[in-house]
Amino acid sequence: MTSNKLILVFLLVLTSNLAFASTEEVGSVTEQTGSAAQIKRGPNEVIESQKGIGISMNDEISTAKTKLGLTFVDDTKVSISEQSVLVIDDFIYDPNAGTGKLAMNIALGTVKYSS
Repeated sequence: MTSNKLILVFLLVLTSNLAFASTEEVGSVTEQTGSAAQIKRGPNEVIESQKGIGISMNDEISTAKTKLGLTFVDDTKVSISEQSVLVIDDFIYDPNAGTGKLAMNIALGTVKYSS
């Protein structure tokens, strides 16, 4: 019975760490033209986009009549055109080595990327 409790505690700690890691900011909105963009975070949270708002892994960014500029912590820049949907799938950056990776899913529209 004790080992089952230990396993349960381990799984709870692991799950809470994964949930925390997925909300860590990986960049921010640095440019915005227009006012109708939203960031969907998790199953229930929708954030109205504005300049300076943070973005996290797994965020779904939707623009209507808005153009957005995102800057990631490694100084990667992404421009999102109007009528676009972008999901930040994965972002890993090691500032000591200056290496990392970014994976995005462009579901709709046009996105420009510069690293």
